[in-house]
Amino acid sequence: MYQQTLTRSQEIEQQQSFPVSNVRILSYAQVPSRPTGPAVLRTALAATLLGLFMGMAVAALREWRERSLRTAADVTEYSGLRFLGHLPVLPAVRRARTPSVAPTAPAPVTTGPTGGQTLPVPSKARPPVINVPVPVLHYPDSVYAETLRHVRLASDAAGRNLPVTGVTSFHPLEGRSSVAFNLAGQLGIGMQSVLLIDADSRGRTLSRMLGLDRKPGLTDAVAGRGDWQDMLVAIADTNLVVLPCGQDRGGPSDDLLTGRLLSQITAEARDNDFSRIIVDVPPLYPVAQGRAILHELAQFVIVGEWGQTSRAMAETALIDDHLLEARCLGVVYDGVNMRKLKSFLLPGEMENYLGGPKSYMSLKRRMSRK
Repeated sequence: MYQQTLTRSQEIEQQQSFPVSNVRILSYAQVPSRPTGPAVLRTALAATLLGLFMGMAVAALREWRERSLRTAADVTEYSGLRFLGHLPVLPAVRRARTPSVAPTAPAPVTTGPTGGQTLPVPSKARPPVINVPVPVLHYPDSVYAETLRHVRLASDAAGRNLPVTGVTSFHPLEGRSSVAFNLAGQLGIGMQSVLLIDADSRGRTLSRMLGLDRKPGLTDAVAGRGDWQDMLVAIADTNLVVLPCGQDRGGPSDDLLTGRLLSQITAEARDNDFSRIIVDVPPLYPVAQGRAILHELAQFVIVGEWGQTSRAMAETALIDDHLLEARCLGVVYDGVNMRKLKSFLLPGEMENYLGGPKSYMSLKRRMSRK
């Protein structure tokens, strides 16, 4: 009995040391034919709604933060000025490596009564000629060229005998000088000659762009260091003649003298067969030189930088100067990205037609244009 009791006790202790499950297998698990999660349709619907709400929030934030000039309505609604068009970025045109100087034409002679001695007949000295391409003349069917034609029509509507048009900007913008250069080249088509004047003594962007920053020009004429007619430079294969800014830096008191000289040039330009005059004027802000020169001009165009010039600047630029506001022909946008422009337009706006048929607007380059 003792041995049986001891053996039974050992078995009980051994059974207690090993875990014994009270679970019974009723049936074996089967592999499911379809996944039980995640719910694809529900997850996709939730993600779509979340993305839609986030996109609307980002769009509303960007619209609320958008304060720059991009469409025609931004000018007409905020400033009341006329909008003249968009100026997209034109492809680069290769420039001649070395400028060529046209020789001076020999003076004609007359035969004396005896037939032996000849006397020279005085004639006007021709200005030197440089080979600098005018980009807009290589792309006459582009949006850029069409906008400049709108500027020309607005200038012709002013009814001046000798239109003198200034080209300025809301703030310092190097693209302003390029606009003035292309506008002068566009106006020179079918005319006698167009005079382009660089009146920005601080930036001198136009003179540097043409390689004439070390040539005498307007500021030297203001300082009395020569006649402005002897400082002219012609552009090859165009009717464009340029008066550089000059080497003299001048001072704050020269703004009034510059305006007076421009009036004198306008009066003398008729005798030099100039049909139009384009003046590259300093910006409206932050210097006062631009306003001082604009008061001496009959009309001018303002260049705004697309996507960079604020609407508030366009709204307050001429609000306190009614004389300049009346003389302003309108505003053009420079550096416009035509692809991004469509995202800022409503379906009914006329600017949507800028990307219309290629027969109307094209960047096809014409190799030669006289």
